[in-house]
Amino acid sequence: MGSKSALSERHRELAETVLLVPDVSPDRVVQAAVALHGVQPFDLAVTMNDTYLQAVAQINHELGLTANPLETTTAVNDKVFMREQLRGGEVGQVAFAEVRSTQDLLALAGALGFPLILKPSRGTGSQQIHAVHDEARLRELAEELDFSVPAKEPSAPWLAEEFLTGREFSVETFSAAGEHHLLAVTEKFKTATFVEIGHLVPARITAEQQDVIATEVRRLLTALGVQEGPAHTEIALRVGLFAVEVAPSAAKA
Repeated sequence: MGSKSALSERHRELAETVLLVPDVSPDRVVQAAVALHGVQPFDLAVTMNDTYLQAVAQINHELGLTANPLETTTAVNDKVFMREQLRGGEVGQVAFAEVRSTQDLLALAGALGFPLILKPSRGTGSQQIHAVHDEARLRELAEELDFSVPAKEPSAPWLAEEFLTGREFSVETFSAAGEHHLLAVTEKFKTATFVEIGHLVPARITAEQQDVIATEVRRLLTALGVQEGPAHTEIALRVGLFAVEVAPSAAKA
């Protein structure tokens, strides 16, 4: 937080020490946390805000604190990097392609076919997700989308994937020393534009389906190097098949 006015009495009650940082950009937060650790050491840096997930991973990495590897957090925050990390492994994959330019986008019709899904490689909250059903829509997006990449982001700005059909679930787990414990399987309900409008816990699945889901999610988390903390994994269940996607919030693992 950047000012004393944002600090409530409840904050004061819960915290032993409060450091007010006027510049709350991720880079500054890393600098402030590392400096604070030199004066008052702490055991672990955590955040519930997606904006600072990578920063917190950087803090734990620089200070040698017990947490998930920096590369793991990078993977679950960057969909392109995650797909590359999982390539050739045992985890259920979907067909995908990186999109760096208009030319890449227009080539998707031949590479993936229709329908397909186009999403930001580092997006959150189901924002800017496009279902593309024909080449006309593909050409419209070629005129609309921003393909620029920030200097610090080596991955492509957009990721295209095959369109998945089937029931969707989110799987909540907690990991300790690399062992992944299933907490819940949540059934999800979405609008045609992919906005989540409802959740059902527990999901309407059989015990056998839950076992298969749990096995696949544990395999995924292990492949990504998740060692500690909560994770949120999103999957689509198809007849006899799994296609797995890690949501950005999985970076809280």
